[in-house]
Amino acid sequence: EKVQNNFDKPVTLTIVGDGIGKKELLNRIAKSNLNINFLGKLSHEEVLNVLSETDILLTPSTIPEGFPTVLLEGLVLQNWIFSTPISCSNLLNEFETIQFLEIPKMVDAILELLNSDRMNVVNYEKITSQVLQKFSWETNYSWILNL
Repeated sequence: EKVQNNFDKPVTLTIVGDGIGKKELLNRIAKSNLNINFLGKLSHEEVLNVLSETDILLTPSTIPEGFPTVLLEGLVLQNWIFSTPISCSNLLNEFETIQFLEIPKMVDAILELLNSDRMNVVNYEKITSQVLQKFSWETNYSWILNL
């Protein structure tokens, strides 16, 4: 609600996934007057299709995460990413379109982004190239062999 009330363009929240909070989430959506699409559990291909049509990816996990590949997929698909800190945060800090924040700080960070011109001045091709170079299977395999 805070984002919609403080941004002058329509905002749609699309939620992908399903878990223990699904029932509560669906109840909150039903009571809301916001534009929210709950898609539930999707195949990997369907998730990539959603990401390709998305501007901002939120991954507000409350459980310890290793290295969620959705972060790399989001970078390559030109998403701005707001994620809770994870064990591999330091590997992704070089990318300007990803921020690691605690959940309560995400809404303000999203508003700051939406009310700036930062989304229009990013070199997405450079980011994609860096992600593909740094995180390819070949690069990782070579790194492991050199340990």
